[in-house]
Amino acid sequence: MKIRQLLFFLLFVSSIATATTVSVWGRYVSWKLGIIEDISIEEPANPLWSGKSERVLSQAKKFIELSKKIEIFKDAIFPLKIQVKSLSDDTKGKAHHAWHQSYITMNSQFMIADDETVDHILLHEFTHIIHWIPEGSGHTKEWAKTCDILFKEMF
Repeated sequence: MKIRQLLFFLLFVSSIATATTVSVWGRYVSWKLGIIEDISIEEPANPLWSGKSERVLSQAKKFIELSKKIEIFKDAIFPLKIQVKSLSDDTKGKAHHAWHQSYITMNSQFMIADDETVDHILLHEFTHIIHWIPEGSGHTKEWAKTCDILFKEMF
């Protein structure tokens, strides 16, 4: 009986590993061929967006195209989800990676600001996604250089 359970478990684990590998590889190949750009806005009709979800998505796509053009883009950022939440502190935005996915969270308190301010917050967080550091400060010299380049090119 134990051998049967072990075999079933190994089959189960290998099928998950295979499916994950195929999924990630398929997404990578599709991106390289220009078939998809896996970027989305979570809950675009959410009132916390203050009507700016479409603009944020459009700007994020521009940032991606620019980062590809100047060859600083890292394909590991996909899929990218952009969300809006009411953050309790004065943080304007946050960036993080989880489960092979990137997230940018915009603070809803700043969605009522002018478009340029929202764009700056988004670009700041986008640069964190490009230069992800799992621990410690994300404001490294490399991050600052990339951020400066992107700001000069965009604005």
